[in-house]
Amino acid sequence: MKEVSHRTGILMFFTLFAAYVTFAASWVGGSNLGPEIIQTYFGGEVSPVLSQVVNYTITIARVVANFLAALFLMKLGIKRAGQLALCLLAFSLVAVWMPNYWLYIAARMIMALGGSMIMVYMNPLVVRFVAREQKIFYSSFITASYNIGAFIMRSPLFSLRKPYVIIGGLP
Repeated sequence: MKEVSHRTGILMFFTLFAAYVTFAASWVGGSNLGPEIIQTYFGGEVSPVLSQVVNYTITIARVVANFLAALFLMKLGIKRAGQLALCLLAFSLVAVWMPNYWLYIAARMIMALGGSMIMVYMNPLVVRFVAREQKIFYSSFITASYNIGAFIMRSPLFSLRKPYVIIGGLP
């Protein structure tokens, strides 16, 4: 197996960091548009039980995702596992075109699996490729990544509630 250089390791870290920030922005955006998404797929209000079932299912899936991420990391190595995580994260692009709510939720869960995997993979990169005196600096990026994505989505540029909501096709 080819040895990964320090520079490549840091590049991999920032690639995963940017991907996780993007994931967080997408996740927060989808969550904020929940009422519009429900309206699009169901044409009106739905039972609060449905929303709770979806929320708890996603929470449970993210817990399981952390264990799957560790398994993939052990089996595939950091490079291949990172590539798989990025591919799964790309399901955020697929989710908006799903023809029904359940496929939309499935695509978001796959995206969440990719996001969870990325979060798990950033720490080994810091451990392996970052000098001891800089580990705290890089670790702070990991801790802040979700909040940075959420901030970007909630910034005035993106905080308009109903601009061009496209779900399931063109309006």
